Amino acid sequence: MTKRPAKNQTIHCEICGEDYAATYKRCPFCEGLTPEEQEKRYRGGKRMASNTRGGGYSKPTLKNTLVTILSLALIVAAVCIVVSILMPLIGKGGPVPSGDPSPSPVTSSAPTPSPTPGVPADQTATGLTLDHTDFTISDQYPNPVTIRAEFLPAGSVGYVEWTTSDESVAKIEVVENEDGTSSVIVTGGARGQAIITATLAGGGASAECIVNCRLSG
Repeated sequence: MTKRPAKNQTIHCEICGEDYAATYKRCPFCEGLTPEEQEKRYRGGKRMASNTRGGGYSKPTLKNTLVTILSLALIVAAVCIVVSILMPLIGKGGPVPSGDPSPSPVTSSAPTPSPTPGVPADQTATGLTLDHTDFTISDQYPNPVTIRAEFLPAGSVGYVEWTTSDESVAKIEVVENEDGTSSVIVTGGARGQAIITATLAGGGASAECIVNCRLSG
């Protein structure tokens, strides 16, 4: 009858150098295979007999190391390329539009001056004066009184719009003179004061005359 080994008895493996319990039929670390046999049998990273005590995995070969280094170098190079492309776009706030960035010159023509609205085409006067600046109409003074407008510069042509601030005090009647000047006949009415205004056509220069009416009746 074969004597069974004790449970606490250990056996020293001559192949991998590990100690294992005598209850195992063969070494659980190397399974009784030489390193050459293990390399042929396990190519997926199985534990190797050449590992240190306690078990482990196969030592990296020179070929695997070179492949790993080359892979890391390719990854780093790809990251650098992507960063070098994206950084200018991020710094400028977005993609740069294609095409010629320089704006094309815009030609503009000077606007043609248009005549001032309401100004007659043949009006050359730029100002005017009145031969009266104020007068009084009464029983002792003339009634009506004529106010004459003279244009500036002398000899220029102009057109006048006459107005009265109070027609009940001073009524006006416009007279166009043969020499091209303009006059207005002022007739007194109710007692009071009115202002006669002469304005150059087109809303330009103007002049005023104060009329005081002192008629008794």
